[in-house]
Amino acid sequence: MPDRANDGKPEDGRRLAVLRFARGLEQKDLAQRARMAPSTISKIEQGRDHSPETWERLLEALHASAWDVKRSGWFVRRLSADVEAPGCRAVEAAGRAIEGLVLAMEDQAIARIARRASAASAAAQGEAFEHWSVLRPFAVEELRRLIEDSAVLQTTTFLEALCAESERVARSDPKRAAALAELALDMAAWVPLADEQQRPEYQALALAFLANAYRAQGCLLEAKDAFQASADLWQPDQLARSALDGTRILDLRASLLRAERRLPEALALLNQALELGPRGPEGRARLLIKKAKAYEELKQPEVALGLLEQAETLLGKDADPHLVYAHRNILVVNLWLLGKVEEAERRLGEVRALAEKLGNDLDLLRLGWVEARIDAALGRRVEAIEKLRRVREEFQERAIPYDTALVTLELSALLLSQGQTGEVKELAEEMLKTFAEQEVPQEAEKALRIFCEAAVQETATVELVRRLIVEVERRS
Repeated sequence: MPDRANDGKPEDGRRLAVLRFARGLEQKDLAQRARMAPSTISKIEQGRDHSPETWERLLEALHASAWDVKRSGWFVRRLSADVEAPGCRAVEAAGRAIEGLVLAMEDQAIARIARRASAASAAAQGEAFEHWSVLRPFAVEELRRLIEDSAVLQTTTFLEALCAESERVARSDPKRAAALAELALDMAAWVPLADEQQRPEYQALALAFLANAYRAQGCLLEAKDAFQASADLWQPDQLARSALDGTRILDLRASLLRAERRLPEALALLNQALELGPRGPEGRARLLIKKAKAYEELKQPEVALGLLEQAETLLGKDADPHLVYAHRNILVVNLWLLGKVEEAERRLGEVRALAEKLGNDLDLLRLGWVEARIDAALGRRVEAIEKLRRVREEFQERAIPYDTALVTLELSALLLSQGQTGEVKELAEEMLKTFAEQEVPQEAEKALRIFCEAAVQETATVELVRRLIVEVERRS
């Protein structure tokens, strides 16, 4: 993984210059301390690229930390504001900024001890999450500036809040999820810690959430690389000894394995996380719900429903609404799979109310798919066909090829049962175009091409399509 904190940004050079000036050093003095050429210092302060090793040598020579560099940004902006003030002389403004910076650097040891590095109390975590009620609408770059300017936000609890927000928005806005996780990863490199040996653990945690955001974007190779970087920093045998909830890394990686259809491996990771012991009842409920989803995809609804029953006892009245929605949604799907269609329909109202409250369009779209399946199972074929047409169109517009293909097969089976072979032929021709424009899972493509050829030749049957649905779900 690239070192995102030391990528030669112009502001890094300005901040370094402020630190050097605060220490009363000329470029040649710093160069002598860092054992490098003065021209190198000059280039870095002008924003030229530099290696992590060079940056570490410079900080060591300045007796400073990455936190000092971040904090100096505040003084750079304060200086700019003071210089623009009417009647203010630049030298006086610089003096105030430099004096403040020196005091901040001298107080560094006290500040580090004051901030706890261990798992935060429930009250501290609650305070960090309360900030989100105000900060959630902000762009990520605005959040970055706010964090650099506010000591209140320069804590490990807020870093964890960034990670949690990244996971929350991953399904609806994976690009923002990645940006939030990158911000958390950046914070992990410099946030003040009481014990510097814990820094790799925070970096590993942020990397896991970044990997999860990549997974949500469909960038599975990047997700694998990020998870590997996380594992290099925080080995499985270290998870149990840390104050952080290392089971999050395991359950996020399980989600990647599930996306790759490596379901037994995903279940093994979730079982390992359960053995390690997640943070609180809600953490355990999350793992059980993810296990239920894996068993749903293995077409073992009885096992899935048993796990959901265990999870329900752990979800209190103040449980994360996203977790409650996942629980109720998976419950309805597995009731449908088990043939308990009437019970599944009775629970649909609650699931839709939760989805509308959360406001995730993709969740509502997938719920429409579930409703269409229940309509079909109850013999309401006309209603099911109309809903599947709308769902298919939305998946196609969102460029989600696998779901588009699967909905197309389900819609085709219903249309064929109604004798509408002409529309099935049109759907197959559109699917062939999708193969050319979007990436369709290779393992499923063979089965989908069989459908397309049969539909174009108008020889497709309901039995063939249903058999191919099972094949696509198994291979994808």
